[in-house]
Amino acid sequence: MGSFDAAFSDGWLRISPLQPPSPAAIGVGLYPGETEALGLAVEKRAEVVLLDDGDARRRAAEIGMRFIGMLGVLLRARQAGRVPALHEEIRRLRQEARFFIAAKLEVELVIAAGENLPFGFGS
Repeated sequence: MGSFDAAFSDGWLRISPLQPPSPAAIGVGLYPGETEALGLAVEKRAEVVLLDDGDARRRAAEIGMRFIGMLGVLLRARQAGRVPALHEEIRRLRQEARFFIAAKLEVELVIAAGENLPFGFGS
């Protein structure tokens, strides 16, 4: 069973389409995915929304919405013992999703996770 399948079956991840279309003002200048994420978060009165795009994060802050990014989720998962090694998850994101992370931030996150830096890590 894949990670998404497990998340769905455990009930902590679900698909929930927007009922009305997102107010246009929420997503001005954003990509459709970020607009939908913010619109759904507002509609559901979410405590936090998952966003990695910088413009979307600025917009979330403007409307008073708390946010976290993928790396923040992974760091918390590592600290809670849900993933064995943050540096491996970052490596997988790079390889499988072409995820970009600056080397300096990568090193800071791995140290914050309490991990030793592998040889050549962060380069």
